[in-house]
Amino acid sequence: MSSTHQRHGRRIGIVAAVTAGVVAAVALAGVAPANASGKTSTGGDYAVTVNGTTTNPAVGKDVKLKDVAVSGTIAVRGKHNGFDIRIADLGVYDYTLTGAPDTQRMVTKPTVVFASKVPSLTAAQLASTKLSSLEVKDDTLVAIFATGAGKLKVQAKDGAQGGIFQMETEFAQPVTFTHTLGAGLFYFTNPYTGKINFGDGTPAVASGSGAHQMLLGKDSP
Repeated sequence: MSSTHQRHGRRIGIVAAVTAGVVAAVALAGVAPANASGKTSTGGDYAVTVNGTTTNPAVGKDVKLKDVAVSGTIAVRGKHNGFDIRIADLGVYDYTLTGAPDTQRMVTKPTVVFASKVPSLTAAQLASTKLSSLEVKDDTLVAIFATGAGKLKVQAKDGAQGGIFQMETEFAQPVTFTHTLGAGLFYFTNPYTGKINFGDGTPAVASGSGAHQMLLGKDSP
């Protein structure tokens, strides 16, 4: 897989030159001991609202939906993070860390990490979009959307560190994802790894002369 990253202020586009699809993933990692996908010490709890009806399965139970016509947005709200999925463009909006008490948390108040994560799908590709399947269990969610031209899969975990969040497409053509960071966050070249990260620390961290505060993450095509 070859990929191209383009940085413009707080926005990054990810282009994957594959015909089967692309995974656009985000990982958040604290600068303290925690360094895993979705680490949390208190457990998560997702509730999902579809067409005005909220579903929150009991601990250890799961809820599954299939072949649902959805209007507006699907609201996903967890103890540690939450976001919306807009059916009109299959974009994810306002991916937020809540800052709920947890030894692994990276923020202490609700913080929008991504204002949006939007795939560049045409009207023809989005035609006849429906929620093919949705599975929610405790702190995990898997949603698959089917259109007349392909599929998009969203996977999320309700962890204090955010957890692995993935958007995976299955279309005949390559798909570009445009990720727009929330207010106060910025992309920078990590002086220790040489890789592109994002965070909410002081700008001095970008040159290696300052200490990052709490939030540190990365995008991966």
